[in-house]
Amino acid sequence: MLNKNLCVVALYVASTSYTYATDNQVDIEIVVDAKANTSVSSPSLVSRSISTEEIKESGKNTINEVFKDLLNLRMVGDSVGTGVLGFPDLGGYGETAYANTLILLNGRKLNNPSQEKPNISNIPISAISRIDVFPGGSGVLFGSGAVGGVINIITHSTLDAPRTVISSRVGSFGYVSSGISLSSPLSDQNRFSAVIESTSKDGYRHHTDYANNFGQMSFGRTTNKSSWLASYSHGLQERKDSGAVIQSTAEQNRKAQGSISILDIREETASFDGSLDSGSNQYGMHLGYRSSKQNGTNTSSRQQKLEIHSLSITRSDYSDTNILGIDLTYGSYYAPYYQVTSYQDAAEVFWRNKSDVGESTSVLSGIRLAHVNDKMSSSSQKEKTLGAAEINLVRSWSNIDLSIRADRAFRYANMDDNRTTILQPQVSDTLTLSASNDNLSSRLFTSKISDEIIYDSVQSANVNIPDTSRQGMEILFKKSINGAVTFDGSYSHTIAKIESGNFDGKRVPDVPQSVGNVTFSWMANDNHTTRFETYYVSSKYPVSDYDNSLDQSDAYYVSNISHSYTAGGLTASLAINNLFNQEYHYYEIDYSSLYVTPAEPTTINLQISYTF
Repeated sequence: MLNKNLCVVALYVASTSYTYATDNQVDIEIVVDAKANTSVSSPSLVSRSISTEEIKESGKNTINEVFKDLLNLRMVGDSVGTGVLGFPDLGGYGETAYANTLILLNGRKLNNPSQEKPNISNIPISAISRIDVFPGGSGVLFGSGAVGGVINIITHSTLDAPRTVISSRVGSFGYVSSGISLSSPLSDQNRFSAVIESTSKDGYRHHTDYANNFGQMSFGRTTNKSSWLASYSHGLQERKDSGAVIQSTAEQNRKAQGSISILDIREETASFDGSLDSGSNQYGMHLGYRSSKQNGTNTSSRQQKLEIHSLSITRSDYSDTNILGIDLTYGSYYAPYYQVTSYQDAAEVFWRNKSDVGESTSVLSGIRLAHVNDKMSSSSQKEKTLGAAEINLVRSWSNIDLSIRADRAFRYANMDDNRTTILQPQVSDTLTLSASNDNLSSRLFTSKISDEIIYDSVQSANVNIPDTSRQGMEILFKKSINGAVTFDGSYSHTIAKIESGNFDGKRVPDVPQSVGNVTFSWMANDNHTTRFETYYVSSKYPVSDYDNSLDQSDAYYVSNISHSYTAGGLTASLAINNLFNQEYHYYEIDYSSLYVTPAEPTTINLQISYTF
């Protein structure tokens, strides 16, 4: 597939903000940096990250596998089972995670003002430099959708050194992928980078084959006082979607196809990011355009078109104590099913400040005000003004960082939500206690959510639930033994309950109480590393089962093993996923009866990359 649609070499979404370097040079940096947990531009204290080296050595083929197996994030909403529909869930929101977990690409939002999920599966895994995960509400920095947390996918776009990477991956069920990425200084001040990747897979189930073709290209310039980066990207995903099947059918034939649909998704992104040093402050500007065009058969998404225009301006100081910004967004959405174009305009202003109280204590506080205007038709319009706020006390004691944080975050009702009835925005108030050191981090949280937006299958409409709650804890740990063996993992326990209305006292469906993973890594020498991981998900109610009338799913364990070899610029890895051939379901939904999407059995993947 390398020769198909790859003539469109694109430039990916650009970096987001810029910081001042000690040698008076302005370097392009990512706005969210997991290594700066108490920064005024970082969402929360407790975070976790995965690097490109760890991804390559693990033998993972898709970004969904990275989220699930390396970052211990449960993927939800994959009714097809190919890995192209799944979305990571932070905070226990289940099927609505796509609207309550904010996905950033180099610090810029990928979430949509419609029910269309961000198409993260089309992001080339070979282009990823790092992924940072920040649990908890982050509405002050990022606005709508940052209720459960924020995930920032960072690509190789810093353009700071010559680099060329060639990669190829093959695996079970016809998986084939190949690509090349490069960055090159054109002069002392000018930089260029590009990525091309093509992927195809036949699929485990019948009628689930797909192909991804993606290109990116970027050009930037850096001087003593300013930087800018211009970007354009283009991707095409061609896939067949076989939906969930009734459970009895899946028990007889796990490869059985459900409803048949064919869908082509063409996505474009263009952006310009600039930074100016005034001597005492740093000014940043972002101009962005993103579009998604869908065409298909037997699907309501046929001939669907989504366009988003954005403008952001920020001012920050070099002491990392204050950031002020304004975000303007204009979105339009058309689907033949509705026979009308909908519009959503948002104007937002935010401020965040960090104050030191003594040598080891700091306070981060901030506020965001947002005004959103939705127009679904000439006779249906809604305007709302709402806000986010936070206060975070951080104290370092010995080698431990302690934090107590209170925040308010919100989520707009998207344009699809408002089709039948004009809905209220969803508001979440959260209190979080956290502690971390080099080997262990933990957090306790409790959230009260008002007007949570869900899909009520009884009414066949999106509705507000007056009161819901989330309480839980999370532990992340890592321990090195003799420098050769590393033992790490995570465990989260979440109780998601409905606190009012017809479903008062019921558990929120599609949210397991426990999710965890444990990983052993053995570095035999500088060249060979073996990795064994086990991932656990407890029982849960199916999607849409708000009255908890169906049986809960079975808890399951999935184990993977991989071996990698590195020498110079070469990295090769062999991975076996679902090592013990565990039978479980990607997806379960209440359609009056239980419909399921069976997960893949044991698969084998081989990956080779070389960096020049």
